[in-house]
Formats: sequence, structure tokens, C-alpha cells
Amino acid sequence: MELRRDVLDGRGFVLLRGLPVDRYSREDVAVLYWGMGVHLGYPVVQNSKGHLLGHVTNLGDNAAEAPREETSEKPRIFLHPQRRGYSTRGRAYFHVDPCDIVGLLCLHPARSGGQSLVVSSVAIHNEIMKRRPDLLRVLYQPFWTSRQNEIPAGAKPYFQMPMFSYHQGKLTTFFTPGFVRNSENFPELPRLTDDQRAALDLVEEISNEPMFHLSMMLEKGDIQFLHNHVLLHTRTEYEDFDGVDRRRHLARLWLVTPESRPLPHWIYDCTGGGRRGGIYVPGVKEIASIHP
Repeated sequence: MELRRDVLDGRGFVLLRGLPVDRYSREDVAVLYWGMGVHLGYPVVQNSKGHLLGHVTNLGDNAAEAPREETSEKPRIFLHPQRRGYSTRGRAYFHVDPCDIVGLLCLHPARSGGQSLVVSSVAIHNEIMKRRPDLLRVLYQPFWTSRQNEIPAGAKPYFQMPMFSYHQGKLTTFFTPGFVRNSENFPELPRLTDDQRAALDLVEEISNEPMFHLSMMLEKGDIQFLHNHVLLHTRTEYEDFDGVDRRRHLARLWLVTPESRPLPHWIYDCTGGGRRGGIYVPGVKEIASIHP
């Protein structure tokens, strides 16, 4: 399948324009989108609610929005210790998700803003090698990372993960700066070192430089699939239309493709249970809801 090759072995992403979502019921749109996704991989759970079909939309929970450390020269983005940024309208940080491929279908765009940004983690890696090879060595070392209270069976509420891993000839990235900074909420864990903070800041600084990232606006019916292990992604802050039913709304899939690249054991330690991707909390049933 050419699309799958483009995502996993080519440029790392595809953007499909104009699925006629207004022509079909919400249920039929979900079935069409799901069917496209399973040609790339199999869906895995995205949160502690058991969502296999996720929803990226502003749920109106201001407490979920990322507070900022106002005392620093360059404000750092944090997250509420028990929430995730996809339920807000604020600017997200560049990151990856625990799966092979992320899919986003735009059901309704924002009134303004909400651009999708992607950046090659390989390009970021190589640029850091030029600018600060000392910090690149830091990024290959494990960072304590919060699970945001989404804890697999038998696991602790945090784990260790390097931002870069070179495994069987492939560079794999796992960059989650908000979750890393939230590890400092646990008194039993060490504070981030100055070098670790500088390394996280440098990845974000380079990612935000216009020459490194690609910006695209997802309009109604557009679908983006991207390869998590080689791309970081984010979205800009946005303003919604009035009315809950007119809010920016993207349907999300996290897909796993076991036949693709081999992954370091860090990934399996993150997800728990020997899984290649997803978030599995004990006692939660898997669901594919058409509503947030």
C-alpha cells in the first residue's frame, strides 16, 4: 500500500484532502475513517477512558490548559498532573504519542488558529549534533516521565525513557517534555538537571524554528497520518466558533504496525504489559465512541 510506505518508510506523513463528512452520518464517517486506519495498523487505547477512537477538542476545562513557569527566561510548558493537552484549545508542545502512526480526521475546523505543525526528529537530532553535541548525549540518557495518572497494571505512576534511541539501525524518538517536567511532582524522584532542562529546551527551540517545521491547516474532511518515531507534532492555539457543536473537533486514531521497525525495550516499558503502543489502565473497557 503506497500510503503506508510513504508514512513508514518515506516522508513520514500524508495529508488526504476532502473526505465529504457532511454527506454521511457521524457513525458512517467513523466507520470510513476506522476502515482507512486498519489498512495501516490496528487501533490501540489512547487514554484511561478506553478510547480506541479519540477526540481532540476543547472540553472547556481551563484547569487542563498548560500552565507556564513565569519565572524562567523562556517560559516552559507544563501540564496539569492528571490531564492531557488535547482537551484544551491552548498551544501544545512538540511531542510524540505512544504508537507507530497517529491519524487525525478534521470533523470541524476552528474559527481561527489550530494549525498542525510537524518536524523531523531526525533533522532535530542532527542539528543538535552540530550545535550542542554535549546535550545530544544527555538526550540519549533516560529521563523520568510522568504517566499523567494513566497507570498500567503493576506499573508505577512514572517511568524512564530516553528522548533518542538508536536501535537496530533506526533512530527512534520519544519526546514528551510536558510529561518529563511533570515528573518533578513526585517527591521521590530526582529533579531535572540543568543539562536535562537545557536539552529539552533546545529540542523545542529548534522545532519552533520555521526552517525546521512544516505547517498545515486541516480543513473539514482532511485526514493526516504521521509516523510517531520520526516526527514530532503539535498544533497552535486556536479560537472556537460559538456553540459546542461548532468547536474544533478532530477524530484521532493511534495505530500500531508490528511488522514495521523494531523498537527498543523502552517503548514496551512505557506502555506496560509488553505492548507496542497504547495506554491500558486496569478495569477500563475499550470503546470507540463517536462523541468526545
